[in-house]
Amino acid sequence: MPFRFLQPFPQLQRAGSFADSSSIRFVGIPVPALQDKLGSQIKEIETEVDALGKRLHYLETTAKNSQEHIEKMLKGAGQQ
Repeated sequence: MPFRFLQPFPQLQRAGSFADSSSIRFVGIPVPALQDKLGSQIKEIETEVDALGKRLHYLETTAKNSQEHIEKMLKGAGQQ
């Protein structure tokens, strides 16, 4: 699991509850609901990170190819 801070959750009592921030108030929620909420947030973040990784790869490849193309153009212009 990439989020190590969640590892203690299985050791918590299922009957317990946590305070969750709802705007400016705190509301008690059961542990399973908190685990579900955090699990869905983790999936969303992992999806965003994956999309950003793909975007980074695209931009790095584009920059590399552009640099090579510019260098070829400059070398060709110097020979004329």
